[in-house]
Amino acid sequence: MTTLNAAIKYALATRRITYAPIVTLPKKGVAKDRWLTEDEVQRLLEVSVPHVQRFIKIALYTGRRKTAITRLKWLPSQDSGWVDLDTGVIHFRGKAEAETKKRKGIVKMPSKLHAEMKTWTQEGSYVVSFKGAPIKRIDKAFRAAVNRANLLDVTPHTLKHTAVTWAFKRGMTLEDATAYFATSRETLEEVYRSYSPDAQKNAAEIMNWKL
Repeated sequence: MTTLNAAIKYALATRRITYAPIVTLPKKGVAKDRWLTEDEVQRLLEVSVPHVQRFIKIALYTGRRKTAITRLKWLPSQDSGWVDLDTGVIHFRGKAEAETKKRKGIVKMPSKLHAEMKTWTQEGSYVVSFKGAPIKRIDKAFRAAVNRANLLDVTPHTLKHTAVTWAFKRGMTLEDATAYFATSRETLEEVYRSYSPDAQKNAAEIMNWKL
């Protein structure tokens, strides 16, 4: 229904149609609260093939969506994200790409990811590749690894959810998370903020009545 609504609005804006019917969207469902423990991540990495391992590590260290990761290149690109190993920065948006609602942004690599990426072989132009060829869809190989690890209800998006959840559990502020994950403050506050050990800490102290 959301896709249909967007298509109708686009058709109206580009004058493909002269009238846009109203599309009533159902209420949003409750967001899945599935995230991985450190033990589950290790199990998943152990049974993953090399290019899936790369995908998992980038996802967990940066909290980015699967397409942004699979399109990463080793050299500056106009239409894809790229990695700058000299400065330790990942540009998830190509130089000529326009920013969309699903923001990509840039990430200063954590030192562990930066050090490991320097050791990765650069076979082909893409960071995540199979025999030098780009990975158009990571889903099948990722699902196979999930099955081998005996994990349930885990998709590539679970990695993003895990990354943000871990960040808040370790005390990342809402302001830093908004910038680092290129995710709206509203989404972070609604879905992830409760995992922070500091969430409502001041309010709880104020409400600590002497009864």
